[in-house]
Amino acid sequence: SCLLIDIGCTPTSDTEVLPNVTHEIPIQPIPRSEWEQYLLPNANYDIAVGLPSLKSLQSLLDKKKNISPSVNVFATNKGELSFIVETDIVTIGSHFKYLEVFKNRCRKPRADEEPVTEASCQVDSRKLALIMENINFIEVTLSYSIKQDNLLNVCCDLRGVALLNFILPAIN
Repeated sequence: SCLLIDIGCTPTSDTEVLPNVTHEIPIQPIPRSEWEQYLLPNANYDIAVGLPSLKSLQSLLDKKKNISPSVNVFATNKGELSFIVETDIVTIGSHFKYLEVFKNRCRKPRADEEPVTEASCQVDSRKLALIMENINFIEVTLSYSIKQDNLLNVCCDLRGVALLNFILPAIN
C-alpha cells in the first residue's frame, strides 16, 4: 500500500503555472486489533516546558553530541531548562530561562506529597540531536516533558492541527 501526497500551490496570476508535487510513501496498515500497541504511554510527566529557538537548539545539540554520548536534560517549574554534558575532563552546561511551563501536561501531586519543582533525564545525545535536526516545520511549538530519570518526550505541536511525539528512554 502507498500513501499519496499531492501538493499544489495556488497561482497568483492567470498566466502563472505552478507544478504540483506528488510523493508516494510506502506504508503498512496496522490492523485495528493491534492499535493498542501504538498508543502513547501514560507517563505522568513531572515537568513540561516550552523550548527556545529551534535553530539554536539544533546547533547546540549538534555540538554536544560530539562531546559526550549522553546529555542530561534538566527542567524546573519556573521555566528553566538546562542541557549538561560531562566527560572525564570537563562539564559543559547550557541554560535557558523564562520558558513557558505547561502545567496541564504534568501529573498532579497527591495530597500527601510535595509538588515537583524540578526533573531531569539523561538521554542519548545523538538520538536527541537527530530528532531536533529533522524537525523542519514552519510554525511549530516545541516542548519537552520529563519524567524523572525515566523518559523525555519531545512534543511538536503543528499549529494545533497535529501533535508529533518523540519519546526517548533514559540511559543510566
